[in-house]
This record gives sequence, structure tokens and C-alpha cells, in this order.
Amino acid sequence: LQAVIAEQTPDLADALEHCQAAATLYDLIQQLGQRLTTFGITRLKIIRWLYGEFYRFNDEERAVVYARWLEFHQGLTKLITRFISDQDEAERTAWLVMCTLFGYGQLFFNLELRAVATFEAATMTDMLAALLSQTLPPT
Repeated sequence: LQAVIAEQTPDLADALEHCQAAATLYDLIQQLGQRLTTFGITRLKIIRWLYGEFYRFNDEERAVVYARWLEFHQGLTKLITRFISDQDEAERTAWLVMCTLFGYGQLFFNLELRAVATFEAATMTDMLAALLSQTLPPT
């Protein structure tokens, strides 16, 4: 099961690779949001399965999932430190971006809230990018 979990847990490093050229924090969040919305339906079904069964995983199986998310957070933090020099602030910002983007995905894709409510991913990403760009201290 650990091998299946490792194989099926999304590797988000490719999403970060496409954000390397971001010139501003706003651009970084925009590019990441756009990249994450390109997940296909097959990938979404796998993610649904993984997180639907997560409560049944043992500690070793959970560790596989945690490692993947912590790796993504570390990579995102590294990108953000180009725009926010304080390491703690960059780490918190990375968590905020992750929680917002993936929370949107949970509501509007996994729970299919988009069938009854309109709040486009591009709008959410633009608002998040604008808010963070305006409120966080620059490097």
C-alpha cells in the first residue's frame, strides 16, 4: 500500500518548476494557480481516493503523504524567499498559499461546488496574489 500511495500521491514539483521565472510574488502565485488548475480528472479521482482513505492509513502510509506535501511546501518556500526575505514569513506565506489553493480545489473540484456556485479559479488566484502582494513586506 505504501508503494501505491507513493505512486499516486501527486508530485507537485513540476508545478513549481513552471514558476521559476516569476518576477514578482504576484506572478508566482498566478503561475502556480494556473498550473494547479490543469490537473486532469484522472488525477482528481486519485486524490479523492487518497484523501478519502487517509483516515485508514497507518503511520508509515501517512508519512508518505506527509513527505510529499512537506517537499512541496519546502520548494514553494524557496521560491517565495526570492520576494520575502524573512524565512519565517516565507514559510507562513507558503502554507497560506497552499491552504488557499488546495482548499479551493477541495471545494470546487472534489466537492463539485462549481455546479451550484460561481467563483472561478482564475478569480480566486488573482485575488490571493493581489492581496499577498499588497500586504506582505517586500524583500
